[in-house]
Amino acid sequence: MSFLFQWKQQLINIFTRWKYYFLIALACIILLIGYFVFQMHQPSANMDNDGAALIDNDQQQNSNVKESKDQKGKASDSQKRTVFVDLKGAVEHPDVYEMPSTARVNDLIKKAKLKSNADISHINLSEKLVDQKMIYIPTKNEQYVSTNNNQQPTNSNETIQGQSQINLNTANEASLTKVPGIGPSKAKEILNYKEQHGQFTSVDELKKIKGIGEKTFEKLKQYFTV
Repeated sequence: MSFLFQWKQQLINIFTRWKYYFLIALACIILLIGYFVFQMHQPSANMDNDGAALIDNDQQQNSNVKESKDQKGKASDSQKRTVFVDLKGAVEHPDVYEMPSTARVNDLIKKAKLKSNADISHINLSEKLVDQKMIYIPTKNEQYVSTNNNQQPTNSNETIQGQSQINLNTANEASLTKVPGIGPSKAKEILNYKEQHGQFTSVDELKKIKGIGEKTFEKLKQYFTV
């Protein structure tokens, strides 16, 4: 027992004398263990980051491919859709044409073939075709009356009060509102009637339009032709 007591006392004395060194050594050991543990986990974190970056790149590429396919699909659908356009006037083959929705006025005119006396100086050849639209190609002996940069053909030998009569089938809102007694709302009624019932066959059809009675018609009829 005396031996054990002495041995224990010696250990206590040694620890008391060198306790700071023991603590420093223990701290160093803990730091070393922490360093090695950190190094072991670092490659795993890098691999996770690299994997996440690869996934993001793949998702971005898939998204780009999908957008490209969607755009091609929309373009293909647009090319498949057709519009019907009524072409009249100075062309060899006036008719209602079925054209791709991406076609232009120039494409339509090429198909119908212009007559030698056709005047396309006021026609916008680059305009995109619109379904149910009527396009009129005038001849060179027809004159144009400018109405806010929208010009419509009239027959040069039909004049009333110094103005040419307005063709109901080729008139637009701007030209209609130049007629005394016709405002924007009544002009829209005329255009809506033409869109719903087709081309005017007679000026008398104006009486079928809302807001144009017999008295109003008598005042307006001198300004129009078909």
